[in-house]
Amino acid sequence: MMNNDFSEELIVRYLQNTATDQEKDIFLNWVNFSEENKKQYFDFKRIYDIKKEVFTEADIINSERELLMKLGLTQRKSNILNLIKPIYKYAAIGILIIGFAALMVALFHTRKDNSNMISVFADNNTKTIILPDSSRVCLNRGSSITFPSVFTENFREVMLVGEAYFDVTHNHLKPFLVKTSSLTVRVLGTSFNVKAYSNEEKIVTTLVNGSIELSIADNVSQSEKKILLRPGQQAIFSKNSLVVNLISVDTDFYTDWRNGILHFSSESLEKIIALLEKEYGVNIEIDGEKLKESLYSGSFSKDQNIKDILDILSLSRPISYKIDKNNIVIYEKKRIIK
Repeated sequence: MMNNDFSEELIVRYLQNTATDQEKDIFLNWVNFSEENKKQYFDFKRIYDIKKEVFTEADIINSERELLMKLGLTQRKSNILNLIKPIYKYAAIGILIIGFAALMVALFHTRKDNSNMISVFADNNTKTIILPDSSRVCLNRGSSITFPSVFTENFREVMLVGEAYFDVTHNHLKPFLVKTSSLTVRVLGTSFNVKAYSNEEKIVTTLVNGSIELSIADNVSQSEKKILLRPGQQAIFSKNSLVVNLISVDTDFYTDWRNGILHFSSESLEKIIALLEKEYGVNIEIDGEKLKESLYSGSFSKDQNIKDILDILSLSRPISYKIDKNNIVIYEKKRIIK
């Protein structure tokens, strides 16, 4: 079953063209990750397209009761109602979700062999998830993770889009696998951070303690490259060149986002602004190509407002800004020559 925090609600928003660009990005990555995901989406869409009208709650209940009687599934009534309620909530706020289609989707996912799959999406805030093996995952904003409700295989596999910090419960009999679009992280039990946003060219894996192994598939040569990381090491993987660079880092610098702290080290203003836009829900325009490439280092707390952060940036370089509600323009301050 697809978790209501991500798949079903997000698919509806995508079909209604009400999803944000970030949500579309997460959704398309999920769809393209596997043929099974594609099949789930098209099955959902086929049922969704049957009829486009909003049912009342009574209509949904009556339709459900009739269908259950025909299928002889009266024992599953409570489970199906639990699936329908979150979808009906969206109909109430104006998204056109049909009761009968929602019921069919619920039945479809209840009866599928892979119905134990769960997806969680962290929208405006970070989100902590406890996995079935008691491993703890902290999802950064705009990130999603998919995992089974029970790890029944000889390994524990999850799928990540975006950034997450993992504190994995040790189990030498069942290795833990984190799959991203371009590489797989294999671990028995450890703490590490993976940053794998689809709109970024690099995938960054930072090992806090324990040990992990990166597996990188080369589709051209049909081979697989494996790289071992030690605590305090970071692997920076380029999706374009398929090259991995290993460096030693202060791991707190790359994991403090869990505590609401953002660190920058010689980062371009353009990249910092892109992150601030995501964190504060504002639109920021940089006036000047040269200004975009200027580099900054420092730390910010998410508790600070956007104006305070812009003031801090202006201390490193003579810049000014104008704020008009959620729109901000940053430009280079002209020097006054006396």
